[in-house]
Amino acid sequence: MYCVARMSTVISEVKTEVKSKRAKKPKVEKPKVEKVEKPKTVKTKVDKYNGFKVPDRKTPSTRWAIYLYDMIKEAKPDLLKREDVRNEYNNLVTCLRKYDGFIESSIPSKYYKYNSKWIDIIDKGVTVLSGSPFRWIHDNAYNNPQRNVYSEKKTEFNTEIKQVYAPLYELIKCDIIPYMELKQHEITSKSQIERYHYQMGKVERTIKLYESRIADLYKEMGKLSEEVMKCKEPPNLTVFE
Repeated sequence: MYCVARMSTVISEVKTEVKSKRAKKPKVEKPKVEKVEKPKTVKTKVDKYNGFKVPDRKTPSTRWAIYLYDMIKEAKPDLLKREDVRNEYNNLVTCLRKYDGFIESSIPSKYYKYNSKWIDIIDKGVTVLSGSPFRWIHDNAYNNPQRNVYSEKKTEFNTEIKQVYAPLYELIKCDIIPYMELKQHEITSKSQIERYHYQMGKVERTIKLYESRIADLYKEMGKLSEEVMKCKEPPNLTVFE
């Protein structure tokens, strides 16, 4: 018994010694690295519109102004470098923002994008029927107690929009209107040519169908004529010996 107890004591002492040796590893301190602060770069704002107050596309009253800017940029980009064009355009945007909540403007569909009526609006009022891109939001508010205010605002806008837009239109019409007319002619001609080929294809298929039917009718006529010829031949009479 004494030997067993002595052996267990020795084993435990060995384990304790091993653990103590593992635990006493010297700690190596890592050298502290000083953080170097990067110089702050100041981002300069770039005005991509060159001073033009191009409005947000989400604002209903100024959507048409964005369309007008894009058309000027596409047809004659050099106009965007002129200070007089920029000033008159910004006056137009300010005028439209003044009536935000009273009017909403629209832009043409892809097919009518280059129709010049969307630029030439000098003699057109605020109604879709006259070809104007503007629509009065409260036209149907007959029972609204503020309908007199809306009516006065409408008259005021019809007068003001013509006065504000006329100078800008005079500056851009010579370059924009001919370009739009040419592009619209290309779109219309392309559509008409595609329609022509489609209709010609239908006519050709119809002709082939009729030709096939006529050929079948000729075959039927041939069979009928053969039957008629057989009827004209004398029958084979029975001969008695």
